[in-house]
Amino acid sequence: MDYNRELEAISCFSQQKYDGCFVKSSGWFEDTGCLFIAMEYFPLGDLQKYMTQLFREREAQQITFQLLESLDFMHSNGFTHGDLNPQAQIGG
Repeated sequence: MDYNRELEAISCFSQQKYDGCFVKSSGWFEDTGCLFIAMEYFPLGDLQKYMTQLFREREAQQITFQLLESLDFMHSNGFTHGDLNPQAQIGG
């Protein structure tokens, strides 16, 4: 499996200038047949955990802004996201 492009994206968006937009990676290593990626820990979980009730309008606006800003950064750098969902952890 060729995962070089994925690792390139992880490396690119772990830079300080993207703080608050992407989950950071502190690196990765490969074992026989497996790739391990060390990612930033979010003790409050992902967005899915909070989708048990409707968001206030302001919260929905903030979430939407973060999502669109992150996608703009990705597209501006030649990357796309193929699996947008509340567990995707685009925004920080």
